[in-house]
Amino acid sequence: MRKRRYETLLPLKYNDGRPIDEDLFEQTREELVAQFGGLSVQTNVVRGIWVHEGARYEDELLRYVVDVDDSPRNEQFFVSFKETLLKNGLVAAPPGEPVLAHGLTMRADRALQVPSNH
Repeated sequence: MRKRRYETLLPLKYNDGRPIDEDLFEQTREELVAQFGGLSVQTNVVRGIWVHEGARYEDELLRYVVDVDDSPRNEQFFVSFKETLLKNGLVAAPPGEPVLAHGLTMRADRALQVPSNH
């Protein structure tokens, strides 16, 4: 079966500068490990910069990567997973904007070729 890579970028701080509790990151990692048997975590900080309605925003982010079978069940898991991350406060939004405006990027690459023993 073809594999699909999901990359999730999680901000290290809320927009007001307060750090996000490490327990939320650990909970997120453990949920992914329990569901898929493993994940990769990019430990160096990813920097995100964007402008929204004239205001500049900068994030420091962690990248979680999971390679899974390309199936409707796994796709639905990540749709639900994103909602869970939003509820757990691992996503911040620009002032006055809905939470979905930014803060969580989940990218899925369908063309991933992963050896069957991976």
